[in-house]
Amino acid sequence: MKRIRARRRAFFPLAIAGILAATGLAACSSDGSVKAEVVRVVDGDTFEARYGNETKTVRLLNIDTPETKHPNKIIECQGPEATKFLEGKLPAGTSVTLRFDQEKTDGYNRVLAAAFLGDELVNASIARAGLGVAKEYRPNTKYYGEVKAAQDEAAQKKAGLFQDNLACSPAAVAEQQLAALAAAPADPGTAAASGEITSAAGKLAIALAAAKTATGLLGEAKDAVVAVARSTENAGASAAKLTAAVATAESRHKTLIDRAASVKAEEDRIAAEAKAAEAKRVADEAAAKAAAEARAKAAAEAQAAAEAAARAVPPAPTYVAPSQPYVAPAPAPVQQNPYPGYTGPRCYAPGGKSWRPC
Repeated sequence: MKRIRARRRAFFPLAIAGILAATGLAACSSDGSVKAEVVRVVDGDTFEARYGNETKTVRLLNIDTPETKHPNKIIECQGPEATKFLEGKLPAGTSVTLRFDQEKTDGYNRVLAAAFLGDELVNASIARAGLGVAKEYRPNTKYYGEVKAAQDEAAQKKAGLFQDNLACSPAAVAEQQLAALAAAPADPGTAAASGEITSAAGKLAIALAAAKTATGLLGEAKDAVVAVARSTENAGASAAKLTAAVATAESRHKTLIDRAASVKAEEDRIAAEAKAAEAKRVADEAAAKAAAEARAKAAAEAQAAAEAAARAVPPAPTYVAPSQPYVAPAPAPVQQNPYPGYTGPRCYAPGGKSWRPC
């Protein structure tokens, strides 16, 4: 019986390990770390990993990289470079060790962890490349010191965010947007058509929208990664300068929009008058044509009636000359008086050819 119990005690750990392996559940090591497999990189400080039979989003501790996926912000300076760097460090399928601090998740249900490749702290490697800055997210400060030291190395080497003449720095962004506003189409003048004015206003609106976005970014420069990394840069002055230029551009844009509306209203009035005049001309032509057609119809009807009346009268006889010359008939012979000397009344026989005294 003792042997059976001993065998059972020896079997249980092996069985538990087999169950964990079969279900994909990761067993924590003695220091609380877990092994995970990288699924994909989200941005410079966030990736997805699979462990515990689940895919979870991991936010790296004590490192902040420029935004590339924020719904209300433009892609920040060196953000794409930071994402590409992390993709190179943690390609899909990479086995990585996750170690934790006091709080293990944040308000977005992301796992808060430090990622290790062997002995390499990936969080610090990002900062060492100059593609992120050290941040304290209390109470999780366990890895801040190592990340900050890596950031200092990047600053000395002028790597990434610390390089001179950074094209996407706050000051450079401000200058780019100021140049874009200056290059926006000028007022086309009071004689321009509404379409031309509207086109100029539209192009100015595009430049204005970009400048406003940049102004917002510069206004938050105290929190922006690029500003933190380049603390000697006066982001506030750049923001103020750009803000003033935006206000001027907004006034120009409103003037253009108002004038375009006024010119459009006048164009519509002129077009409406021209349309009415054309409609009247067409109507007059139609009326004149109808009157002419009526007159022509009446004349045709009168002519037809006259022709019909003429056809109703019989034609006069036509004299036809005889083919032979006319010969007058010989006069009838005068009857001789059978009663010589008688001058009294006469009684004629039928036919009137003979008579007798009555």
